[in-house]
Amino acid sequence: MEEYMTTQTVQADNGHVPGGRRYLLHMFRPVLAVASMMLSAVTGGFISTLLGYGIRDMLPFIIMAILILAASSAFRWLSKWAIKDFVASLFIANLIVLFIISHFSESIGIDILDRYNLELLVFMNLFIGLPWAVGFGIGSLILWEKGRKQSQV
Repeated sequence: MEEYMTTQTVQADNGHVPGGRRYLLHMFRPVLAVASMMLSAVTGGFISTLLGYGIRDMLPFIIMAILILAASSAFRWLSKWAIKDFVASLFIANLIVLFIISHFSESIGIDILDRYNLELLVFMNLFIGLPWAVGFGIGSLILWEKGRKQSQV
């Protein structure tokens, strides 16, 4: 009887132990997503350089957007990530991009939120945020279709 009581107090209503391994893996998801976005940006620049294009051309951004779209679709479809993981990772990525932009524009303090920096952030979200959201939608559609087919069987 005593063992039953201690087990009930440790486990949550859904059967998972709070602060357990699943919680740590859930907290790791935004870090993994931001790392995949950064890897997509580096890969886009590297591939375009190999093809003879400069970093100021649009090809690195397009390659980066395609890779981010593929990564977010895979995270949603294969790992079944929730929308809060996608929003948290996009928020962290936008903070990193804003600090990179402010570094190159030599902005300090509140000047980070200068109009120029924010315009560049909005422009970069065409290649980061938009593919991330579209990839979430594609992954969700694949999951929905897969669930619909399984329910018909």
